[in-house]
Amino acid sequence: NFMAYNIHAVWQQEVWAAVERSRRYIEQYMGGLCAPENVEGAEAVIIASGSAAAQSREAIRLCKDQGINVGFIKIRSLRPFPTKELRQLCAKTKLIVVPEFNYVAWLAKDVAAAIYGYSNAKIVAGPHVYGGMSMPVEMIVDEVVGGLTGKKSIAVPESAIMGRDVNQAEVAHFMQNI
Repeated sequence: NFMAYNIHAVWQQEVWAAVERSRRYIEQYMGGLCAPENVEGAEAVIIASGSAAAQSREAIRLCKDQGINVGFIKIRSLRPFPTKELRQLCAKTKLIVVPEFNYVAWLAKDVAAAIYGYSNAKIVAGPHVYGGMSMPVEMIVDEVVGGLTGKKSIAVPESAIMGRDVNQAEVAHFMQNI
């Protein structure tokens, strides 16, 4: 048993070392682990990765039309995760919204862990869509406006809002009957 644990520990250390070695190549060829836009002085910041980034950019445009200054951080790399960069970028942020195409909010959890103790921002883990659904940009705008004002917009029906307010029993029943 000792050898199995030892081999696992050595392998884990090698994987993390390889991840850290990749950092300089990601910075060189991709321009950094994340791409911030308009973060300084923004009322809220949206952090997204992958296909949620396109909807986030459109949501930012709609927020701007409403007079809300929203910044954006696109996560380009998950491993290594841009912990140091997020700590610097989010130090003065009051609201962070993390839209995701999954149910478990993995990116929001990673963001929260990265900035813990470095920012007093309220982190809104959502909106969430999954199961092949699209994410209407209005859902992201609702989360931004709701996070800043404490009010929830009626532009998006409750049935379209996934994530934090989901009935766990209904989801479990649905998943068993797929």
